[in-house]
Amino acid sequence: MTDIQRRMHAPSLPIHFLVLAAVLATATAGEVTSSAVDPRLEACKIRMTSPVKHEWTTWWDPKGVALSGEGPSSVHSSYWASKKEKETLRASKTAMPLDINCSNDGPPEILVSLAALSSTEKDLPLGPGSYPIVGKTSGEVQPGQILAGALTYNKGMYDARSGTLKLDKFDTEGVAGSFVIDAVDALNGSRKIHLEGTFQIPCRGGMLETECKANKVRAVKAD
Repeated sequence: MTDIQRRMHAPSLPIHFLVLAAVLATATAGEVTSSAVDPRLEACKIRMTSPVKHEWTTWWDPKGVALSGEGPSSVHSSYWASKKEKETLRASKTAMPLDINCSNDGPPEILVSLAALSSTEKDLPLGPGSYPIVGKTSGEVQPGQILAGALTYNKGMYDARSGTLKLDKFDTEGVAGSFVIDAVDALNGSRKIHLEGTFQIPCRGGMLETECKANKVRAVKAD
């Protein structure tokens, strides 16, 4: 089990924070490539149907900087790293083909973090695809599975019991798709939630993602 896998027991931290922190000392920080001024993009739409009905919209901030105010939603991938950056990630055993984070402070607050924790680029190639979502109590995460590492709602922590991540687009500009998750209260399993969501998030560029091709100037100012 890698250090990143062990630290997944800190469920309030999206995985990309753990990944970038692990390599921060050896990576050369790049500039955020956005030329937009004060815009945001709609990133995720999350709908809860149980135990109550609620909907959230989360946002992606092109001015954000990883590890320092990145914003409420993000996506990271080893596909967007250069050859040298991939070597850094692999040497630190922190290379992941996909890590998606959607959050909204509410009230009530919601956080969904989905990561291909044990997968290589061979297990999760660019392009459309569907992948099973598992929780932290499901045993060791297998290649091709997506871990719901951080799943919180209304100050409670939840563990995914089943779900599916569907990718409609996954390329050098970003990712778009949907997910369905059924989860239970992580403390005693007595409270169940059902979440459905869609997302469309560009890659950020800069540190460890210099191969990102997203055109961030298309961002529009949020209302």
